[in-house]
This record gives sequence, structure tokens and C-alpha cells, in this order.
Amino acid sequence: MASNPVLGSLGIFSVEMIQQIALEVHNLSRQSMFALLRVNKSFYSIIRPLAFREVRFDMTETLQGSPATPETRDLKQLETLLYEIDSSHSTFFNCVRRVTVISQGSVYPGYSRAERDWRVQSSITERFSYWNEYMQQRWSTFVSIIDRVCNLHDITFDCLEPVPITLLEVLHKRHPSSRLHVRNWSPSLHLPLRAEIDFDSKDLYDLALAKSSCLYSVETVGRWQNGYVLSTFYDVCFERMVSLAPNLQQVNYKLSGHDDTDVRLGVSPGPAMVEKYEVPTLIVLEGLARNKPVRKKWTSLSWNALTFDRFRRLCRFVDFSHLERLKLGSFWNKDILEYATERQIFAGLKELSLRVPDTRVVQPYNPSEDVITKSTISDFVCSCGPLESLSIVDYYDYLDVFSVILTHRETLQSLSLHEVEHSSKPRPMLSVEDIEAIIHMVPHLKNLELDINRGEREVEAEILEVIESAPSLETLTIYYDLGLRHAFWDINLMDADAKKDRERLNRRYRSVDERFGRQIWDALHSGSLRSSLDGIGRLTLYIGEPSRENGFWERFWRHEYTTKQKIEVRRDYETGCCWKCDVVVTVEGPRNV
Repeated sequence: MASNPVLGSLGIFSVEMIQQIALEVHNLSRQSMFALLRVNKSFYSIIRPLAFREVRFDMTETLQGSPATPETRDLKQLETLLYEIDSSHSTFFNCVRRVTVISQGSVYPGYSRAERDWRVQSSITERFSYWNEYMQQRWSTFVSIIDRVCNLHDITFDCLEPVPITLLEVLHKRHPSSRLHVRNWSPSLHLPLRAEIDFDSKDLYDLALAKSSCLYSVETVGRWQNGYVLSTFYDVCFERMVSLAPNLQQVNYKLSGHDDTDVRLGVSPGPAMVEKYEVPTLIVLEGLARNKPVRKKWTSLSWNALTFDRFRRLCRFVDFSHLERLKLGSFWNKDILEYATERQIFAGLKELSLRVPDTRVVQPYNPSEDVITKSTISDFVCSCGPLESLSIVDYYDYLDVFSVILTHRETLQSLSLHEVEHSSKPRPMLSVEDIEAIIHMVPHLKNLELDINRGEREVEAEILEVIESAPSLETLTIYYDLGLRHAFWDINLMDADAKKDRERLNRRYRSVDERFGRQIWDALHSGSLRSSLDGIGRLTLYIGEPSRENGFWERFWRHEYTTKQKIEVRRDYETGCCWKCDVVVTVEGPRNV
């Protein structure tokens, strides 16, 4: 290949290679890549297409109107943009690889701004037909843009409304190999409409999405707070959709109000709620039975509050032996662990993340349910893998750490063992000997996350000295405690003596600031034989929990007002051998969940 004299010595590289180098530069510094646009015309022509590789559209503003009187300003802006791109930036459609579209509003039949009371004179069928026409009009310009893109790789649909059927048709016709990622999925028809519209003939949006060959990943937030029946209806709709998707690879299900640090509350639906939602749920169940699931292989699954019955149904159409990433969140079901352990269901797993609820603080919803034991958790983790990454929260009383590490020592590269702090008792943590044994058993460990209690200065120094000896460790995360032993709903409600006691305890700990982060960094790089580029390259310190368990309610727990600080210390590789310490301190809180 002939050298380009304008590019100088870089002329020996192809355009694709130069673009790849620019993308690597872009990953380190966004401004550095755009600075290349000003080098010369040749660089400009090579780098400019990279600016169009990822495009983001925000369709929120078009929801300010209603289906009866739609807001057309933003639609016209899209049409103007389409005309300008077509006339003056012909390279745009050739360069786009990833598209993200977001919308913070929602448009559903019977729930629009013009129809707040869905008991209008028109029939359900008429309103659904009108809403369908409005959806086509609303998305027509955006679909036209996608239709003219030449080589689309990924499209993310992050909107609080169904994926337009016209968009799916364009993807199948123009971009059959593209990957569709759906965020914030919800059933296309709300519960009252399910009872009045024929399930199979009118539920076109969910069926079209479920049978789309482009659907690659889906993420949803379940609805628990309105009662069990509503949650069942929502889950069945979601299960029906994922069971029919032929090429679905990644599933992320999170129950509303149920994250990694929460437990769901045992809310029982009232008679009126059961009567209102029971019939639509049965209709969905009948529709699920009439559709044959498509057998598939998932690579990633994140599902909070996974029940045993639902897990067994998933096993009917999912081959979990190819699953690489599994995040279970907080759950109670012992049967899932024993079922998966006995059948070696997750034998191909590489990354595992879960949290074991502390049954000493919160009792299970069903008093007759078996309590998860230490052997149950340990046997389950040992049956997975071989694991490359393991993260368990509240592990201390439920995991045989060393048996698990011995099982996965050949492949384990990332290990996270964290105990949530209780305000009523000291937090347990690994001893110096335990940490030293872990580093000895897994010398190739690259990422480590563990707990250190700030009040134990001598133990902290010994732990840091042991961690410094880890030969391959690149990143370290330490969870420090707040050191407060009072469980109050609000610090403003404390009496004078309690406040003084809290202040006295807090003075025992070093102040948390940039200096504190630098001291920990220096302690981890004190070895005289180390090169300036050896050792840990990124250090993250968390002080306190975003929501601490109060620990004195048997069935439910609340969360104390707390602050959480994050200190990040990293090596700046741009300065070469002379590393630069960049410390960022952020405080989150107080908050009450």
C-alpha cells in the first residue's frame, strides 16, 4: 500500500488501523481523539466518521402533547435533522454503528394525557386502533433514519413504551444481524385492557418483540408494590416474552423496591385488587400455554427475587450450561441452590454474584421455609464454574471461603467478599491470616474486594502489608465501616447524650478525605523493590453503606440515615514512570428507603 505523504510516518497504516488507534485514544480521553480532527485534512477525513459511530436520540419531548393533539415540534426537528444529514453529511449513514433512543414518558392506550380517565365513550378497540396509528406517526421519522443507516450493529431502546412494530420490521429487513437491547420493558397492554381485548389478536407489540430475531437483551423492573397478583401478571407477561425470543442472550429482571440491599415486603392484595386483576392474569396464562417456547442459550442472567417455580420454568426453554454471568441478588429460596447443585446446571459459569439475607435479622416470608445453611451456599458455589469472578455479600456465616477458593483457584481472577454493616453489633471480617492464605492460594488474583474496620489500626496496617505482597493484584476495593453503634431512624431525633456519644465514637476514626486515600495508597506501595508502575493501579475506598441494616425488627428492616463516601485513587499512566495520584471524594446521603 502506498504511503500517504500528508499522514507522514502513519501512512504505512491502513485507514482502518488508524481509526482503531483513534478509538483506543478515545477510550482514554475523549478530547484527545477530537483533537486529531485539527491535525490536517487527511486526519479530518479519517477521524470524522468516528464521531458518528454512536448516536443518541431523546424522544421525551414528543410526549408533552397527547394523541389527540400531538406535539410536532420535536418530530419536525428530527425531519429537519434528517434532511440536513442527507444533504450535507452524506457520511453519517455510513458511519453509524450504535444507536440509543430514550424516552422518560409513556404512551399507552387509555393512559395518555388526553385520556386520563380511560372510561371514555369510545370502545377499547377504537382507542387501541387510534393509539396504534399515533405510535406509527410518532416513530416514523426515527424509523426512517434507522432505515437509511448502512451498517447498524446495536440499537438500544430505553423507553417507557413498547418497541414500535415498524422499527422491528426495518431491523429485520435492513439490519438482520443487528442486536436490539430493550431497557425498561413493560407489557404493551395494561391490565384493564387485557380483560377486554383478545390476547393473541391484539397483543401485537409484545408478540412482535418476542419473535424478533434481533432481540439480544432485555431489562425490566417488576411491579411488586401493588400486590402479589399484579406482580404475577407482570412476571407472566415477561416470562412469555423471553420464552418466545429465539436469539435472546441476556436477561435482567429486577423487582421494584427489591435491590441488592433490600428485601421485599410481604404485601397481601386486598379482595378488590384480586378481583380486578385475576381475570387478565388468567388470560395471559392461557396465552402462554398456547405458545411453544423456543429453546435458547443465555449468556447472562440477572434476576432478583427468583422463585423456584419460575426457575424450573426457565430451565424448560433455557440451556443454562452456556450461562457465563449470573447475578441473583438477595433471595431466600434454598430449593434453587440445591436443585442447581444436584444437576450441575451452572457448570459453564464464569461470573457469579449473589447476596445471602441475614436470617438473624429478617425472617423469611414463609416461616416453614428452610433456612439457607452454610453447606448449601458452599456446595452451590463449588458446583458452578470454573469461576473467574465471585462476589458474595453477607458471606461470613454462610460460605466456606477456603473450600470455594480451592475449587476455583486455577481460574479465579476477581474476588469480592463483603459484609453489610449493622449498627447494633461489630462487623465480622477476614483475619490477617485468612487474607494471607487467600493470596497464597490465588497468586494470579487481579481484583480483590474486602472489609476493614477502621477502628483496628494495627490490624489494618498488617492487612495492607499482606495485600501489598500480592504479585498480580491490579485493583483493590476496601469497604470501611462508619463505626457508629446507634440505630436511630433520624440523627435529628437523637437526644443530647446520644449525639455526644456518636461524636465521641466518630473521633476514634481518622478523618476521611484525600489525605486518607493517599495514606492508604502509600501503604500499598511502600516496597523499595517495586517499580513505580508495579503493584495496584486503582484503589477504591468505600466508607459506610448506602443503606445500613438497623437490625432490631424481626420481620421487616428499615434503613438508617447514613452517608457513604467513595475515595478513588488511581495511577495516571499518561505521566509515564512518575505516577500522579488523582483522588476523587464523593458523599452520597443521607437518604431513607
